[in-house]
Amino acid sequence: TVAESMTLLILPQRARWVFQAYLGRARASLLLGDGSAALRDAQSATRLCCRAPDGWEVLVEAAEASGDEAGAAAARRELLLLR
Repeated sequence: TVAESMTLLILPQRARWVFQAYLGRARASLLLGDGSAALRDAQSATRLCCRAPDGWEVLVEAAEASGDEAGAAAARRELLLLR
């Protein structure tokens, strides 16, 4: 996808590995119904690379899952800026 291609261009290899690990764990937490853990990991991923759209996509989902509507709206705005 375009988001994955952008991530490959933006992140050096080691940082990409950590970024992907945070996103994977956030997605797993979402599947397990743990919105707060997903939110922490998605926030860590976006702090590591604020220019990767897939981090913001997961942050939107995690914020919604944890009931943080303001956080989800802010993440959506960032995502729109990146696209």
